Amino acid sequence: MQETTVKITIDKKGRAKVEMIGFHGVGCGELADKLKSIGRVTSETNKPEFYETDENTNSLDNFAG
Repeated sequence: MQETTVKITIDKKGRAKVEMIGFHGVGCGELADKLKSIGRVTSETNKPEFYETDENTNSLDNFAG
């Protein structure tokens, strides 16, 4: 399984930017939904990996972070 990483960057004004690396398809969306529940989302951009679908897509069931 490919390694997955969640990178959180907080700027001087307290705004957080969350980047999910190594996630594909539904796993990215599932984790994004969980993270959205703890804060206010001001913008959202899906990377090309979000739209990938195959038998190797990540899901939260496989997330060990």
